[in-house]
Amino acid sequence: MDEFEIAEALGDWGAEPGPLYLTLASAVDELARARRLEPGDRLPAERKLARALHVSRGTVVSAYDCLRRRGRLVTRQGSGTVVTGEPDRGRMSPVGGAADPSTTEGFITGTIPGDGIIDLKAAVWTGLEDLVPEDFILSPGRWKEVLVGSGYHPGGLAILRELIAERLSGQGLPTEADEVMITHGAQEAIVLICRSYLGDDGLAVSAELTYPGFMDIVHTLGGRVHTAPMDDMGVDVSRLDRAVRRVRPEVVYLMPNVQNPTGSVMPDGRRRDLEDAVARWSDTVVIDDRTLAELTEDGHVPRPLGSGLPGPMGNVLTVGSASKSLWGGLRIGWIRGRADQIAGLTRMGSVLNFGVSVAGQMIAADLLPRVEGLSAGRRTELIRRRDTMVDALGERLPDWRFKVPRGGLSLWVKLPGIEARRFVEMAQRYGVSLAPGEVSSPDGWWRDHLRLPFGHPPGQLVEAVDRMADAWADLTHRAPAAGRHGVIV
Repeated sequence: MDEFEIAEALGDWGAEPGPLYLTLASAVDELARARRLEPGDRLPAERKLARALHVSRGTVVSAYDCLRRRGRLVTRQGSGTVVTGEPDRGRMSPVGGAADPSTTEGFITGTIPGDGIIDLKAAVWTGLEDLVPEDFILSPGRWKEVLVGSGYHPGGLAILRELIAERLSGQGLPTEADEVMITHGAQEAIVLICRSYLGDDGLAVSAELTYPGFMDIVHTLGGRVHTAPMDDMGVDVSRLDRAVRRVRPEVVYLMPNVQNPTGSVMPDGRRRDLEDAVARWSDTVVIDDRTLAELTEDGHVPRPLGSGLPGPMGNVLTVGSASKSLWGGLRIGWIRGRADQIAGLTRMGSVLNFGVSVAGQMIAADLLPRVEGLSAGRRTELIRRRDTMVDALGERLPDWRFKVPRGGLSLWVKLPGIEARRFVEMAQRYGVSLAPGEVSSPDGWWRDHLRLPFGHPPGQLVEAVDRMADAWADLTHRAPAAGRHGVIV
């Protein structure tokens, strides 16, 4: 890009807070991280860029110097100032371009860890005490309703699409059945959206901490993930807005309802700011992932993006799932969007399969009206499990730092002075499988954090914390508690 193209791409960088040269450096760095400026691209001379940006040459000189110190730029005799070819960590997963086997092994192999291993890699709800086997049996009368025609329903059974449309309408997002597609869980929903809109070498934007499965999808499709900062209330909307308008991604992936992995719930004021921003991104598809929306400690289910507004937000695709509210084994998810978007996604889905199992959809249709009652009971149990882990950590590992989340299925824990991957390896020897925090970071950061799921029964959680405490003592060369567990593997 020449100096005028760069000036246009940088947008309103001068309105951002901080010293002018630092905001310019950060804005150029963002273009480079998003690959709008490719490694090897030559930047304009300081004087030319200064004229295009209407700033002093000294501002550009200082910004370039800052970027050289960061390793983003290099100046060579005869070549000028060029963008470096440093590893694009946003394009790779933290283990080098594929899903981290520590988080997917059990799902891929279909096995449950043996030898007494407690598996805390995935943030899932375990145990179905509130559902009985009879809940998964369809009566002959129910079968007669669907044993007609070919049995193929690429967009999903009409009865289930209608039920989900009613639920979304009741949450303030007016929806018709033809605006809903049934998928094999939320994972397939996100895959279909990314396959349809991201394209080869496409760019997606997410919060700096996000669902690892989204990263794996983007990387598998050959795309890249650019990030925006977040705080205790979720993604920083003003900085997200600047990033989206600057790097112009095809897809933005958000979890404003209950964030994974932090469990934060975006407050209403920031949510309204987010909706205002989303309305400005008319050329970008926004995924509103509501997979964890019903897992809030106070029982208040955050509303979908765009609900209650005078008109529809045509660039938002809402993703939901029955995995947390009912049972993951049903593999029932859905996408809500405009009717034309759903028709296109259904055609894309037909390339992969011809629809979700009819039996699974019928069972979900029978159970869906009971979700509110099930959610209330599970919420009580989830809080009990969460508090069990919190209390056990406070007793056995008091130096670990975390905030009790408002929702979700995991704690986001900071380890004092130890890289999480080192601890994960030691914990495995003591019989606990964990995922380091960096697998939730598109940039491979947060290496001193752990995501600790608490969806297991309380007894298993106490046992897991006991084992982790012994592993921590071993790693930090402290004496394990007497009578506790030795090394298992």
